[in-house]
Amino acid sequence: EPMEHPFFYDTVWDLWRLVDFLETVPEIDAKRLGMIGFSMGGIETWMAASADERIRASVPAIGVQSFRWSLERDLWQGRARTIQPVHDAAAKDLGEEKSNAKVCRQVWDKILPGITEQFDCPSLLRLCAGRPLLILGGTKDGNCPYGGAKVAIESARRAYAEAKASDKLQVIVEDVGHTVTAKQRAASLAFFEKWLK
Repeated sequence: EPMEHPFFYDTVWDLWRLVDFLETVPEIDAKRLGMIGFSMGGIETWMAASADERIRASVPAIGVQSFRWSLERDLWQGRARTIQPVHDAAAKDLGEEKSNAKVCRQVWDKILPGITEQFDCPSLLRLCAGRPLLILGGTKDGNCPYGGAKVAIESARRAYAEAKASDKLQVIVEDVGHTVTAKQRAASLAFFEKWLK
């Protein structure tokens, strides 16, 4: 069934509507809005910030990755496990014994159309260029494999360099799994204090 805003996209739509609301609140300076999200929220942060310049500074934490890269390298399993029942049902519908790359691609194409193409992180993250962006990640993150994260980070670095805004891009990747360290949390607070004051 066609859906107007499937899966991650529906929450991103909600985030944009939240920004609409925040702009109407007299006590809020709408020119100083920042966004931080963790894991799924990290994905929704880079998606929302890439297309909405009202989000002046963003921190996608443990969410920067490339869906395409992980599928092409058979490293999709961690992300698929986050919604395992969906993948299990799809495998059954497709006549497969269990989830595999074919099943995963079918699921992602259905509930996240374009996520391995124009809406993948390397494509969208570069659209933040010029606005402050702090990327937090881990080299051992099974949900956001580091190889795919590096592809997205390099895309952002190129875009920020072209925009002559490399000073507004910060990346802190630690040797951890799908978690945010105390150092990264402290850095995110300092980042917002610096760019949104």
